[in-house]
Amino acid sequence: MKLTRSANIIEVDVNGRKYSKVNYSVPEEIANCVTHGLPILFYIAGLIYMLTISFDARTYATSIITCLSAITVYTISTIYHAVQDTVKKYYWRKVDHSDVPFLVIGCSCAVCLLLSTHVYNYIALGVSFGIAFISVALSVTNVDKFKAVTMTLDFVIGAAMLAAFIINFSYIPHAVKILYLSGALLCIAGSILFGIKLRFVHAVFHVFITAGTICFYVASLLLMQNYHGF
Repeated sequence: MKLTRSANIIEVDVNGRKYSKVNYSVPEEIANCVTHGLPILFYIAGLIYMLTISFDARTYATSIITCLSAITVYTISTIYHAVQDTVKKYYWRKVDHSDVPFLVIGCSCAVCLLLSTHVYNYIALGVSFGIAFISVALSVTNVDKFKAVTMTLDFVIGAAMLAAFIINFSYIPHAVKILYLSGALLCIAGSILFGIKLRFVHAVFHVFITAGTICFYVASLLLMQNYHGF
């Protein structure tokens, strides 16, 4: 394995395959672990609470998809940043990048399951899961080679869920609309920060994404509390 440093970027050769990654310092990685480690506890508690108020297949599915997607994403991210071995980090990076579509689905599945029985809701959810698994396969195969494709697939899932939001707009309480808008803006701001390669900015990116997903969680919880079955 050969390493060449350029500013804070490392080019890694793993089994003849090269990829570039940000060379985070130990304090930065600690911050990265903490900012995605704490949300795991929040979502475990959130899952337990959601399950206690669930009463049918739709509410149980919403609870499980919403919380387990976030728990999975934040756990994998925390492990990725905690691992110091460069080769292991290479493989964890693949997994870390592959799970993003499930977080998008988890943040918005309540809109598809708890507001109406419109056929598009089921199509959007089913197709989004199918696309998510394709994205995982591509990321695990070669995260850098298929980066543009997987990002496009993430966008498609987001667009499908946005369409579901628009279709069900009249059923959504005002407070929930505000929470979804706030969550979306926080995640967009975080995505902008993701491209800035300065010290500790990645941890700040984590904070924005976490805050955004918590907004989505609260929105989903309110929809569950307002849902009385179809």
